[in-house]
Amino acid sequence: MLSVLYKVFLCWHFYCKSTKRKRNLEWGLRMSNKEKKFLSTAELGILLGVTRQTVRNWFLKGQIKAYRIGQNIKIPRAEALRILNRFDQPIPRWLRTDDANPLESRE
Repeated sequence: MLSVLYKVFLCWHFYCKSTKRKRNLEWGLRMSNKEKKFLSTAELGILLGVTRQTVRNWFLKGQIKAYRIGQNIKIPRAEALRILNRFDQPIPRWLRTDDANPLESRE
């Protein structure tokens, strides 16, 4: 009986911990979105519903274009839009700006 209760507690504990982390990352996405030119692997992972390690593996395999800054991997907004469109995911309003790719020249 004790082992069953312990397993239930562990499941509840890790569920609460993961949802709290996800909420904190989602809040971080809302903090300063308009001036963000790059997304982190965790932020893109939240938008896609995958882990940051999955996004990191995609970068290491060459499936997404990103920049390595030290040990951090940063994904440009235009690349994030391409990936979201590829997987038919909804695009957040803050990511749908006209200047999604700041490196393109305007005509």
